[in-house]
Amino acid sequence: MDKDNLKNSSYTLEDRKLIEKYLKLGISMVAISKLLGKSTSGLQRETLRLGDRKKYNAEEAHKHAIQNPPKIGNPSGEKMGIRVSELEERINKLCYQIEIILDIIKDLQNEKTNN
Repeated sequence: MDKDNLKNSSYTLEDRKLIEKYLKLGISMVAISKLLGKSTSGLQRETLRLGDRKKYNAEEAHKHAIQNPPKIGNPSGEKMGIRVSELEERINKLCYQIEIILDIIKDLQNEKTNN
């Protein structure tokens, strides 16, 4: 499998166990994505799957991924109504994504000052 396909492939249970281990060790998202050969944005989505990367659980994430495969578009073409609870969930995820982005910026700044 070439590098681009590897980066875009799904996470295996073994990948998820490594992610859990590395997060508990405090390794940055950028470093983890490099170690796994995955994209950083994909890793961020993976760790947000259950809402909190600090409490990321490989088994739960894998179970959730199997039960909720990625959706591809809206085949019926209907507009999707957004409930308040869905909107709140999206806002919470966006807030968490901002935290991740800030962590990445700090990591990049630290790497720059160390080099």
